[in-house]
Amino acid sequence: MIYVNEQGHQISTDKLTGLNNWYKFDSYLDEVSGQHKNCGNIYLFMCDIDSFKQINDTYGHYEGDQALKETANILKKACKTHDVFLARYGGDEFAIIARFENKNEAEGLKSEIVKAFMARNENSDKMYDISLSIGISQYEDSKLAFFDRADRAMYDEKRQEKSNIT
Repeated sequence: MIYVNEQGHQISTDKLTGLNNWYKFDSYLDEVSGQHKNCGNIYLFMCDIDSFKQINDTYGHYEGDQALKETANILKKACKTHDVFLARYGGDEFAIIARFENKNEAEGLKSEIVKAFMARNENSDKMYDISLSIGISQYEDSKLAFFDRADRAMYDEKRQEKSNIT
């Protein structure tokens, strides 16, 4: 389904967060994966808010929306020194597409994001913390495989984090 505004233009922005939406993300991913040259330095970060359902259930959907907006703002700030494409993929998931020379640089951005959320949690007066599970994939063969690897890595990290909670 394609959404259009009153002027008939396709809507490509998530209304709640102001980020690119799923449709714009998918179009950009098509564009990037269609550029077969230099695809090896393209990385996809899939990010999922940990315990988001608990925030909604405990504090209400309004506060859940505030957590989504805050997450978007933190991601924007953490990514501001990098050339990235940032989108709300849907629900409590966010996606980042970026070009880096190597995996270490991609891991560096992940580290910056984690530190930004840790700083938020230390300085926030909210009753809950926000953290993300982040999966990273490097483009190798196809758009679908690229996405699936990042998605699997994100869920692997989410499972690992839950098993480390005592």
